[in-house]
Amino acid sequence: MVCWADFEAASPELAALGRDRIEQPGFALLGTIRRDGTPRISPVEPRFVEGEVAINILGDSLKVLDIDRDPRIALHSAVLSSADPADEFNLRGRAIEATDPELREAVADLTWHPPPPSRVFVVDVESAAFVAWSKGERTVTSWSADRGRG
Repeated sequence: MVCWADFEAASPELAALGRDRIEQPGFALLGTIRRDGTPRISPVEPRFVEGEVAINILGDSLKVLDIDRDPRIALHSAVLSSADPADEFNLRGRAIEATDPELREAVADLTWHPPPPSRVFVVDVESAAFVAWSKGERTVTSWSADRGRG
């Protein structure tokens, strides 16, 4: 498993860009796979806790059912403007349910007060990309667990 801290150590500049694009607006878009194989896109509030990027999801959410069936996810930074220049951060991986009670509590404390019944997942990072647009030109910086920086 590649936790956020491992990704950050392997590609610190890309991880810093990604963290900023996720933390700055306070939310991101989570892509999961529905039962019929089509994508489900949902806003979530990822948190960086104890070297992990963690997502607290309501226990009865359809996102949880998706993850239980197929843990593959995409986490995409919010694109808040179509102005030039613009950029976006994409993270692909697998959602792994957090079992550490201290991590679960820390994430729950950062999201809802009081926390409703929920499940906390951390991302096993498989790949990341930062896409920057300026004057119609696209620049892509990427990293993958298999190949490193691309």
